[in-house]
Amino acid sequence: MLSLQRLGRLQHLGRLGRLGRDESGVSAIEFALLAPIMLVMFFGMVELSMALMTQRRASHGDASIGDLVAQYGNPTYVNGVAQGTAPVNPAVTPASMNDIFVAGDLIIAPYPTIPFETRISSIVVDANGAVRINWSCITTPTAVTKTMTAPLTAVSVTTSVPTGMLTSTAGDSIIMSESTYPYTSSLQYFIKNPIKFNNTYFFKPRGSTTGVGFFPGTSAAAWNPTWDTASKAVSIAASGVTCSYQSG
Repeated sequence: MLSLQRLGRLQHLGRLGRLGRDESGVSAIEFALLAPIMLVMFFGMVELSMALMTQRRASHGDASIGDLVAQYGNPTYVNGVAQGTAPVNPAVTPASMNDIFVAGDLIIAPYPTIPFETRISSIVVDANGAVRINWSCITTPTAVTKTMTAPLTAVSVTTSVPTGMLTSTAGDSIIMSESTYPYTSSLQYFIKNPIKFNNTYFFKPRGSTTGVGFFPGTSAAAWNPTWDTASKAVSIAASGVTCSYQSG
């Protein structure tokens, strides 16, 4: 016969064996171990997805602005009226540029549009084969700190155009659309500091074979499509935009 002491030890060992085979709490333990990792991955994917969506919106807005400007033309103006056979593609004006910039903001929405900065420039090859800024416009800076605070200076030589996009033929032109968007995550879980999205697009003018003209709204002679030694840069601010254009 088993002694009471030995029987107690056997019962104790039996309970330990059943405890070792008990799997009722395995799921809870696994969840406790994996939950923090899964939450980190979830919030990281959400934050990254939001950043990518914002970058795509900013890129689309920049490309749309350049594409719209490329559809403008270069008609001859007499007393402020565009001359030519219908339909006449109008030249860019400060007012039309303001409308185009507003359209770019609508593409960015519902994301914050104040950080979205855009600059559009018409670049033309002069008679000597130099690549120069013919005109450039930017939205008038607000109280928020901006990176692009001014348009590119008209008449100045630029190296911004990649090789092969322009020929050495005088009058060859291209539209350059630039944008920057400092993205600040609303979660700031992984992305704690702002990320700056920069985009640059180039478009060949489609509304005219002589490039996109700029009409400041004063007189046709105020803007000059071709460069010479008498050319100078003139600045104009109107309708929420600031522009620099070639004159003289």
